[in-house]
Formats: sequence, C-alpha cells, structure tokens
Amino acid sequence: MVYNKGMTASVQIPTEELPLWMRQARHGVDWGIVIVFAFSLLAALPFIVQSGLPRTNASENYVFMTHDNAVAMREGRLYPRWSAHVLQGYGAPIPNFYPPGAPYSAALLEILFTNNSITAVRLTYIISIILAGVMTYAFVLRITGASAGILAGVLYLYSPYLGQVAPYVLGDLTNVLALGLLPAFLWSVHRLLSLNVRFDFALVTLISAALVLTEPRMALIAALLAVLTSASFGWRYKHRIGWMLLAIGVGVCLAAFFWLPALAEQHDVQWQASSVIPQIPSLNFNQMFALMNRVDLSELVTTPQFTIGLSLLIFTLLSLSAMLLNRRLAGIRMLFLMSGYALIGVGVFIFPHETWLMGPLSFCLAVGGSAVLDLRQRASSSQRLYLPTLLIFALYTALPVWLAPRWQDDFGSLAPETQIAYEQNGFGVAVLPPGVDIPTTLLPTLEPSRALIGSYQLGPINRLLPDQSQFGRRTSIIKSSSHSDIFEIRVIESTIIDIARAHFDGWQARYGNQTLSVRRNEQTGLTQLLMPARSNGEVRVFFGTTPLRQAAWIISSLTLALLSLSTLRKMSVFQANYYEDLKLLTIEEARLVMLVTGAFTVILILFGLPFSPYTLHARLGHALDNTYAVQSRTETGLELLSYQISTTSLQRGDTLDLILAWRTARPLRANYQVQIQVRDVEEGARWLETDLAHPGGYPTRRWLSNRFVRDYHSLYLPNVVPGNYQIAVEVYSCEQTCAPEDRLTFFDESGQTIGQTLLLPAVLQVSD
Repeated sequence: MVYNKGMTASVQIPTEELPLWMRQARHGVDWGIVIVFAFSLLAALPFIVQSGLPRTNASENYVFMTHDNAVAMREGRLYPRWSAHVLQGYGAPIPNFYPPGAPYSAALLEILFTNNSITAVRLTYIISIILAGVMTYAFVLRITGASAGILAGVLYLYSPYLGQVAPYVLGDLTNVLALGLLPAFLWSVHRLLSLNVRFDFALVTLISAALVLTEPRMALIAALLAVLTSASFGWRYKHRIGWMLLAIGVGVCLAAFFWLPALAEQHDVQWQASSVIPQIPSLNFNQMFALMNRVDLSELVTTPQFTIGLSLLIFTLLSLSAMLLNRRLAGIRMLFLMSGYALIGVGVFIFPHETWLMGPLSFCLAVGGSAVLDLRQRASSSQRLYLPTLLIFALYTALPVWLAPRWQDDFGSLAPETQIAYEQNGFGVAVLPPGVDIPTTLLPTLEPSRALIGSYQLGPINRLLPDQSQFGRRTSIIKSSSHSDIFEIRVIESTIIDIARAHFDGWQARYGNQTLSVRRNEQTGLTQLLMPARSNGEVRVFFGTTPLRQAAWIISSLTLALLSLSTLRKMSVFQANYYEDLKLLTIEEARLVMLVTGAFTVILILFGLPFSPYTLHARLGHALDNTYAVQSRTETGLELLSYQISTTSLQRGDTLDLILAWRTARPLRANYQVQIQVRDVEEGARWLETDLAHPGGYPTRRWLSNRFVRDYHSLYLPNVVPGNYQIAVEVYSCEQTCAPEDRLTFFDESGQTIGQTLLLPAVLQVSD
C-alpha cells in the first residue's frame, strides 16, 4: 500500500491480539468502584460524624458483646464461648449458641485498632455498608456492566432496610454485616463459574464460612441465589457448578467450630424467654409497598418501616418493562427480580415475623431494578445523561432513607457492674438484643446472690458463696476473669465447694498438676468443686473444651489446611495473569456521575446531618398527626398523649389495631406496665384483657423526658357479642406481682381525677 506524503496510517489491532500489559492499559481506570465507594461512605455518614451509638436499639447490646469478646481475647481466649456477667453474674454459654461473626469482628477491630468497643462497632457498621455497596457494584459489573453496577449499588445502599432500618433503627449489626457479605459471596461465585483461577475457589469457601458464622439464615438465601447465578450461565460452565457446590460445602465445614457444638448442645440448656419483647411490626402486603415516612426526631424509639420504598418499586417496574421489550437482555437480572418478589410473597404470606428477609429481597430488587438501563438504547441522543438522571431520581425518591435518626453522644460505662445493673433495672440481658431467648442451665428457683452482686460493685468479683465457712476449711479469691477463677483453698477433709457460676459442659478445675472433679448442683444449676482431703494451695477453675468441641475444631482445622494446600497447588498450575473485558464506565460518563455524587454530598451536608445549617427532617411530632389527643397524665409523670385505632366498626372475629402514644415529663423510677381491656359500654363487663407489657416494648426506666413512645396493640375479638364497646387502659407499677392496688391514677389537663382506669372516648360497634 502506498501513502501520499503527509498522510498517516491507522491500524486497529483487536484487543484479544494485544499483549496482556497493553490490554490492561487500554482497559482504563474503574471509576465506577470509586463512585460507589463514595456513595457507600455517604450512606454510612451518620456513623462517621456522630460519636457514641444509640441506646434505644440493639447497637447497645452489640457494644456489650464486643466488649466482652475483647476482654476474653485479651485474656488469651481465641474463641470465647461464655458470657460471664449475665443472669445476675452467674453467667451463661451465650457465645456458644449465637453466631459470633459480627461481635467477634468488632472485637478484633477493637484489639487491633480502636481500643474502644463503641468505636469498633461503629467501624464495623461502616465497613459492612461499604462492603454492601462496593460488592453489589462488583457483582453487577460482571453480569452487565459498570453503569448498571452503579445504579444497583445506589438502589441497594438507599433501600429502606439497608439504608436506614437495619443499621439505624433496629441496630442489627449481624444483619448489616450479612447484607455486605451477600453480594460479596455472589461476586465470588460468579468469578468461580466464569474464571476459576487462582483464589476463586478459596474466596467462595471463605465468604461462605463468614456468612454461616454471621447469619446462617442469610447463608441459606445466598446459596439459593448462587444456584440462580449458575443457572443464568446455562450449560456453558456446567462442569464448574460442582466446584461451586463443593466450595460452599467446604465453607460450611470451615465454620464447624461454631455450628456443630451449637446444634449438638442446644438440648443441654433451657431457653429462657427475654423479659423485654420489642414491638416490631410484622411484614404485611400494604406496608411492603407503602411510601416511607421521614423519621420523627422526637420519637424515643423509632418505629421500623418494612417497605421496599418508592425508589425500588419504580425501578423494578420500569426494569420489568425494559426486560419485556427486549427479552434477550433480561437474563440473570430477571431471575433476581423475580426472586425479590418471590421473597416478598414468602415473607408476607408465610413468615411475616421474619423481618430480616427485607435485606435479601432488597438486594434482589436492586439487581433486577438496574435493568432499567437497557432503555438507554432506545434514546437516540443524550445517552450520557441517562445514568446521572436515573441516579438523581433514585436518590430523590429515597429522601426519607438518607435522613437517619439521631442519638446522644454519651454511651456510658461498659464495666461488668453495668451489665449487672442493666438486668436489675429490668432492661433484659446486656449482651443479647431484646426479645432473644437466653440459653441457661440455672434452675428458675435460684435467687441472685447478694454477696456476688456486692462484689461486682465493690470489687474484686468473688464467686465463692459466703455460707461455706466451717472448721478446717479456708477459701479466698485470688483472681477472677471472664472464663476462669483462681482460688486459695485449704481443707482438711474432702469437701464440696460451691462456686457462683452456672454449670455447663466444659467447666474444669486443676490443683497443681491434679485434675479435680467438677459437677452440677442439681438444686441450683451452679458449679460444684470437689476438693480432696488435705488440700492447701491454688485451685484454678476454668471453662475448657469438650470432646465434641475438639472434634469441631479438628474438622475446621483440617478443612483450612486442605483449602490452603489446594489453593497453593492451583496457583502453581493456573496462569497468574488473565484479562477480562468488563464494561467499565467511560471517562465522559464518569465525570457526569461524579458531579451527581458531589452535589448529593453537598445536599447531605447542608440538610441531612446533625450539624447541618438547614434540615429536610419533618417537624417534631409529625408522627402523631391523624391521632386523637387524650392528654391524660398519672401521678408519676407518665402521660398518654393520643391514640389511634384502625376502625370503629367491626365484626365478631375481627382484629383491631390500637396505637397509644406515651410520654414522660420526668425520669421514671419504675418499669410501668400497660394492660388494655375491651369493655361493654352499658354493663362495663370485660370481654378482652391483654397481658401486661412494657409500653412500646421499652422499659419506662429508660425513657427520656419529653420524647414520645408509640405503643402497639393488636386486639383479636373472637367471642365478643354484637354491641357497643370501649377500650380501657390501665397502668401498673409492679416489680414482682401486679395487683389492682398497684395501678396508677389518671388525671385530666385541669388536674381532676379520672381514676385508675382510663376509658378512650371512641365507641366500637361490633356486629355479627
């Protein structure tokens, strides 16, 4: 070929024919992951700019769990299985039965970096939210492209459940961490199916184990979604599906040190119900598709809203339209979209109390909702503006989500005596979220030990019961830690020593080189130590292992060793360098999306944070709009502000929903309990009487002044005869028993006495 002078030739070389380093250079920078990382930081901003953590949700309990784990790890316990300060100081094997992933991760961060449990829990939240956004982007990038990955990441981050309910309203650290691991797991599965190089098998295994250790129910959902992911490949990689299933199975074996003892030993304890049951609404169809309301900052305990939100609803409907218009592009996103709505059906109609299902269904809908970008191909012009416009719309429709609740900066003490006081005040167990059952081996008749509780307050902690003094025996405490005690014991005759620790398999004792017998006191459930005659010296009582737990550790250790050998072998066999032609964001589109990110950052700083000069939060008290004012107070300062009922016309067998709004004018010194009655208007006969319960599911000793609490009641009327009825409200001040004389007296606004029973003015008309 001959060229004229001054002309140049341009030859296009196919990408696959270029050397690896040239292909990677042409690939460019992945600006999408930078953008999603920025959005993830903004979603976690309340944890970054606010110190402390809420004490009105489970975040408080995770701080105590983290602190206890960190203390035990500093004492040399690699994997704690005992909670020393619960149940009035007697202890319980709580970590042996509940997934350790979230509190253990936070404890590691405390030991390695923060040296503060509260900061460690906040950092765990931040990392989990970032992981959720970034790994959603990475997963969708592989199946579709960077533009869809950014949109899916934003839809997921600012879905009502992940963006507000789980981290800020419920304080569910375990679920938030699992929601970060879910997309990471699917990303690793997709890599294994499409590449299967280097660390891909190990990644699936390790993330599978992390999910099992964090939230086993989420691990099951993740496995089902992994099957859907493999199905999207058809038969193209059918020989790798077996590797995927094997990797998941190996991950389960790797986590055997937790789940094997937890399953095998669950019948060795009694499961004691929590003394505090939070009022968390169940999943229902109407609420699932309702618009999300902005939080009321004057509400003490924010009510969770289990809705998919306007953003996910609109984007999934638009995506469904796009997939129907071009079925060839549907693929895996259609599978995820249908899975999301299938999970909605499962949650609403089969498991309405399993509110954690909101997390995986939000992820599925976010992935499916990203298919709306397929409509961009029908726009002949301004295609670069398509993604920025969608992001603006997604953030605008998610406005109530990114206006997070606020909390007080001062968290308080984490000392062991604080955990004792937590229980004594009737708040539940400090290291378990409200409503979670407690595994215990104690007999219900066992009374708290005044001596033990006194030693918590005065120090040091002494677990020797005081009624053991007799001729020829002398006992004293040398040191007490979370999983062990060291005593100085002198006895002449063989003696039984009672120790103030709940007994559970694993408690052992050593006297010098001699192993002593340890058993359970059948009258109390405490631990007994059998001392041989003429003993004089130090005795160490400690929580050790059992053959079953050793076998579980052997399974996990062998699995880890085999996984390491397999990964090393794979690294030597497979080529170290490989190239994937992923659809990254162009620099022109990246600039526009970064402009949207920057504008959203400015808006959030100006309007959405505690120190913002302006606010987009609704006015205080707006949550009580459309309720009926009552303004009745009691002699203690507890006030009933208003009430709301679902209807006044019912039929026999219907259920009536009642919401009461309470407030206190000053700190309360007792945990008052509320009872609701349905009474006949003419005769005053009681046709329904609810159990006594903490108003709002939150003990009144914890209430802050001038912050209202919503109290939910569902009244089922199966045997009520037709007629007119009124709702009666009574408040009891009772610690052990509740008698009629323990009722509080109501007064009206002018101070006139109403009586011990407050009748709401609404009249219920019940018909056949």
